[in-house]
Amino acid sequence: MLGPDVWSKVLRIENTNPHSPYPVTVYATVFETGGILWFYNGMNGTQSLSLHHGRLAEEKQELASLLREIDPGFTRHEVLPLAVAEFARAKDELPEGCFIESVAALHDLLNRAVPIRHARLLIYYLPFQGRVRGHTVLTYETDTGTFAIDRTRLKSPLPLSSDLKDALVVAREVELDRFGGAVERARWFTLIEPTRAGGPAYVDTQGIGVPATSTG
Repeated sequence: MLGPDVWSKVLRIENTNPHSPYPVTVYATVFETGGILWFYNGMNGTQSLSLHHGRLAEEKQELASLLREIDPGFTRHEVLPLAVAEFARAKDELPEGCFIESVAALHDLLNRAVPIRHARLLIYYLPFQGRVRGHTVLTYETDTGTFAIDRTRLKSPLPLSSDLKDALVVAREVELDRFGGAVERARWFTLIEPTRAGGPAYVDTQGIGVPATSTG
């Protein structure tokens, strides 16, 4: 879903923490987006793996220590062969996959030469079945308007009346039909910033605050 141009590794992780919420064997994908590394697994979605900006090359060599920041029981891992990734890609649905679905949606738009001026991942948190749940959608601007894509539940882009300034306002508009806009907090992660001339520019964004909370 992320495509061949995105650096990613499929991992099998051994978990030795008896108090961990994760199982004894964890299957996960580590991938690069927006200038940092991310950690995805089917149990609780995607969360940031990087601890710093501007150290991608080093952090790709430090996966063991970064994984222990996710859970101290992640003491050993191995990178699985491509055949396993191909099998995973054949699945019909990606569990807790909203973050990756949003990144893939942007790639699809760019591959279709949609003239995007500004694109952000909108990461927000809302009450769900007695707990707070994270969710991610893609938001973007074109000459014809501002839109959101949530491929986990919507078949087409959602036109937005809000501009891409206040994350909480936009998130509440996206969730208006489902939860009455009951979003508690929201944040941006920028993937495309407008150039000074107003044209599209795909960038590895540096200096953005890294979301530390898992999103699914």
